[in-house]
Amino acid sequence: MADDYEPARLEIGTTLKQTRQRLGLEIRAVEERTKIRTKYLRALENEEWDVLPAPTYVRGFLRAYAETLGLDGEVLVDEYRRRFEEPSAHAFPTAETALAEQRGDSGNARAGLGGRAPLIAALLAGAVILVAVLALIVGGGGDQGSGAEEQEASGPGERATRVGEGGGSGDPVSLTIVASSDTEVCAVDAEGEALIDAQLLIAGTEEDLGSSRRFQIDLTDGAVELVIDGASKRVEAGDPVTLAITEEGAQPIGYTGPECP
Repeated sequence: MADDYEPARLEIGTTLKQTRQRLGLEIRAVEERTKIRTKYLRALENEEWDVLPAPTYVRGFLRAYAETLGLDGEVLVDEYRRRFEEPSAHAFPTAETALAEQRGDSGNARAGLGGRAPLIAALLAGAVILVAVLALIVGGGGDQGSGAEEQEASGPGERATRVGEGGGSGDPVSLTIVASSDTEVCAVDAEGEALIDAQLLIAGTEEDLGSSRRFQIDLTDGAVELVIDGASKRVEAGDPVTLAITEEGAQPIGYTGPECP
């Protein structure tokens, strides 16, 4: 068996042939079991490597033939590699070689990084400066924010000014509110002037708010008809809601009231 052989002294062909004969197997029987042509089996036994195909096939044939005979195919394959394949510095590196290469690569990497350290530091510093400049630009532009966010951040006393600053920039629109049910309403125009100061409008009440580039309406409950430039829009507020009224129509925004100035 494979364990009985010293790898350094192992004769591949002789081992195969003697084992086959000891088992009483004809070469034809091995061919049937391995599906390897007799020509190649005999070439293995005679170590006629030039008769055999490429080394990849030789290794496969050796492994199959040896395992059919009950031998350790890997031992024979390793012996074939060691004795007959051209040595390759990269195919089977020793542990010491691999560690040495790893240490060398690490050292080179550290050396390369050290040589590039000033450049990397400069690039990082430039990136930090660029991010800071962008943050200032974005932060400056974000001071104006959305009307709803600013109103939530401000107190009641500042709300009229905020609404005026956030007024629409389009053409003025006319607005009339018709209460369909008893509804508490707060209405502010683009200049921040309170047109309806958190009043309870009785069902059927009609309030003409005139024209403005923007209106902001707070409804706490109930239903109203909003007549915008003559077009009617029904709004039912089961929960408190804030609407921005512009030439584009009525758009719900984050609820902020009622806190009319």
